[in-house]
Amino acid sequence: WWQAAYLAPVDPLLPGRFAQEACASLPGLSGTTADAAPVDAVLAAVGLQRLRLHHDQQVPEWTAAL
Repeated sequence: WWQAAYLAPVDPLLPGRFAQEACASLPGLSGTTADAAPVDAVLAAVGLQRLRLHHDQQVPEWTAAL
């Protein structure tokens, strides 16, 4: 989904913005340059953020209802 929506979009500014926002808001990406934030690294950082929120703020885990 990220590939289609942000990394190969019609608007050429979106890939850079996506990478900058990911680097600014996700743990583990702070040392990554905005142009070199691979999708796998962003996904791993999202997982780390989820764990941190669960541990530090007791944010409950959620699953999509089917």
